[in-house]
Amino acid sequence: LVSDGFISSGNDTFKVSPEDMLRWVWENNYEVPEILEDFEEQVISHADHWAVIAESAVSPIKLKDYQGKFVRKTYNRILTQQAILNCCEPGTGKTIMALTTAMKGRRDTPLLILAPNAAHGTFARDLRKLGYQEDIHIITGKDFDLTKSGAIIMTYDSLPPIAKEGLNKKPMEAFLEDLHPQCELIADEFHQVKNNKAKKTIRFRTLAKRFIKNKKTILALTGTPIMNRPNELWNLLVNLGLHKRAFGDYQGFLYMFGGYKGRFGIEFNESARKPHLIKKALSRIMYRVTKSEILDQLPDISIKEVPVDISKDQKKALDNIYSQVDHDKPILEQKLILQNLSKIKEALAVSKIPYAEEICASYEEAEIPLLVCSDHVNVVQKIGKRKGWAYIDGSVSQKDRDNIQELFNQGLLRGVAFTIKAGGIGMNLHGAA
Repeated sequence: LVSDGFISSGNDTFKVSPEDMLRWVWENNYEVPEILEDFEEQVISHADHWAVIAESAVSPIKLKDYQGKFVRKTYNRILTQQAILNCCEPGTGKTIMALTTAMKGRRDTPLLILAPNAAHGTFARDLRKLGYQEDIHIITGKDFDLTKSGAIIMTYDSLPPIAKEGLNKKPMEAFLEDLHPQCELIADEFHQVKNNKAKKTIRFRTLAKRFIKNKKTILALTGTPIMNRPNELWNLLVNLGLHKRAFGDYQGFLYMFGGYKGRFGIEFNESARKPHLIKKALSRIMYRVTKSEILDQLPDISIKEVPVDISKDQKKALDNIYSQVDHDKPILEQKLILQNLSKIKEALAVSKIPYAEEICASYEEAEIPLLVCSDHVNVVQKIGKRKGWAYIDGSVSQKDRDNIQELFNQGLLRGVAFTIKAGGIGMNLHGAA
């Protein structure tokens, strides 16, 4: 019996600290559903009590109310399921919520974090903010050593193939054997594995099954409004083994979402949906808040810096310029620097494009309009040519500028990219998030 800081076993009673109590609950959670099935409400209430203590013990960062609620809800759910889906809108701090939960009262919990390149630096910084004491390994290629302790951060595309793919690479089975047995999994931008037939989805499912089998936590994060895309929602829940807990079976899922077999496969009738049943089903396995619900807890503006890698060729060119700098003279008095300043800035700007496009894609998935600005025309044009986007630079006429602004403010464009010079005057893009 777990109660008020004591563990009772037979005739023996042990006084333990909140951190040890929390760890005991986690390490023995495989026994809880079987032994205490009839006392689930009491177990949940105790778990909630210790979750509040653990939340304050784990995080040097004071969590917002809604973030603490996610941590507590996850601690409760972890007694009977190994995965939970966080669908809070972008900008609500899903990274901090996930890390605080996954660390489970410790600063040395082994972690595997799957995330796009643009999010790697954010996870690394937030781990340090939370007092993480182990090494943090950011994997950028296909070859890596999983036997190292600490946190491993990589992309979904870096996951190794499963054996039946027949590729001459280290298979998923060997990858799983190398993972630390106590490792917890965080899957950011989880909608990246929504396609049933995609290789990275198949690989992720193989990975997730191992975590579920070992009774380890999976925290999946996505800001996408997946309730509007039933088939994708079903696929994501299957990835986590949560589909049966939420809907019972596929027929129950179709019933709630108004699904039926049409001419081209499964189709959905919006008017036949059962919103109250859907909400109840998803509340068992998902947590979501929107910005409109928590405006009083959000800052007026938030700034996030994303570390960016540059290519070897770009680094070589910049190093060559730097080697010729006279460090005894002010930079702006050196002709070499002034002559190459635009080249330097352009090289650095171009290196950011892949990261910027990842961020754009995540906002597109979340159906949130976005503005992107840059000093450089080629960057603006590259992003502005994305599907559903437009761009404004010095070559765009006033008539076209007005038309772009009107389309964006009506919600007919996914985003607008503009140069700082061209966008600094006469711009009214109030349709931005």
